Amino acid sequence: MLIYDPFAVGAPLTMFPNFVVAIRVYAIYGRNKYLAAFMIIYLIAETGVGLWIYLTPSVYSIRLPGPESITNSLALHRCLGDDIPKFLQSASSQLMQTAFDSFVLALVLFKTYREITGPRSYRGLRSVIASQGLIYYIVVFSTNISWALLVLFATPNLKYSMAV
Repeated sequence: MLIYDPFAVGAPLTMFPNFVVAIRVYAIYGRNKYLAAFMIIYLIAETGVGLWIYLTPSVYSIRLPGPESITNSLALHRCLGDDIPKFLQSASSQLMQTAFDSFVLALVLFKTYREITGPRSYRGLRSVIASQGLIYYIVVFSTNISWALLVLFATPNLKYSMAV
């Protein structure tokens, strides 16, 4: 069950939105192949780091309250996976996601500024994608930077509260 979460939930729910964001940025920048190649390589690296973290957890059992004669049953044992406990390793996936979001946000801000200040006759699909995606990118960036900071500096009870 420890492997189910990263493969069925974590990786797809991280990679699919990133892929959609990369396609939007690719469209905004006129199908720039170098930008597309950079984003694909970065997203593959981010996925690799995320899988490395979540597939090498430390496992610990939960101590249930009550008398040991009842709680020492195999049916009541449960093990939970915890991320790698090292300081920067535990937040490296969130930091990579935040770096990707920062890069995308900067690209979208730049293109939105150029589209708004550019000639009025050029209002195509790219300007619509840039202006409508701006709020989305700001929200995603804010969420991921908050998550990375919580993983690095919060108490153990709050550390992964942004993951949900």
